[in-house]
Amino acid sequence: MSNTKHTKEQICERIRKKKILFDGAFGTYYGGKYDTKQLPELANLEAPERVKEIHREYLEAGAQILRTNTFAANSFCMDLSRKQIEETIRRGFRLAGEAVAEWREAAGETKEIYIAADIGQISGDALAQKDVLSREYEEICRIFLEEGADFFVFETFSEMEEILPAIKMIGEQAFITVQFSVNQFGYSNAGLSARKLLQRAGAVKEIDAVGFNCGVGPSHMHRILQTL
Repeated sequence: MSNTKHTKEQICERIRKKKILFDGAFGTYYGGKYDTKQLPELANLEAPERVKEIHREYLEAGAQILRTNTFAANSFCMDLSRKQIEETIRRGFRLAGEAVAEWREAAGETKEIYIAADIGQISGDALAQKDVLSREYEEICRIFLEEGADFFVFETFSEMEEILPAIKMIGEQAFITVQFSVNQFGYSNAGLSARKLLQRAGAVKEIDAVGFNCGVGPSHMHRILQTL
């Protein structure tokens, strides 16, 4: 279904040589395309063809990295059983692989495509339960690793304390990128500056890339990056 498994070193070497283009926001696009406020992750089990269609559209637009439709696939955001959530994550990874295979066959494409296990920050009251959150993230990552994930994207985080155990667990098994969300003044919801977030992530040897997403538009993001 998906590409041949890549090593962390192979992905790092590729990025050193050439920029790699990510896809766009899955959930935002899904909600607009199908005029629904339903969690897009539910479609992994209920409407898999919709998921693959969006993946294929991003591939046709030039994306080289597909993020799985699993941003909110966790027990805090989804009113599903643990077994159903696990299946949602597994199906999200497999659907991305199927979409790549189908797109390649239809377009005759052979270029390298990476499938990234996508994990979003769990928000709300759960933020006060660091140990519970850490176990949740570790379980999500365990499922992805069992599926063969070699690329992880932790995105829209305001800090990283709760995901550190999961990152340590992944270790050298996969390429890891962490993306933080900051406001127009360059601070996250946890009160940490963009500079501090970069410094903290840079001190973790298992993290291979760090950046920012969401929170602000391109002009504010450009200004924040200029100051760094």
